[in-house]
Amino acid sequence: MIQRERAELEYLCADCGAKNHIVPRQPIKCMECGHRIMYKKRTKKGESI
Repeated sequence: MIQRERAELEYLCADCGAKNHIVPRQPIKCMECGHRIMYKKRTKKGESI
């Protein structure tokens, strides 16, 4: 059985600015203040055209 890595994505809370690591299918909610509006942090991967 092949085990997949859990891809955690980093989100920033719109209210308090705390960093949160959220896995897919987990409810979008700040762990610090409970606010439900989160911003996805940009990746540093370059884009090739």
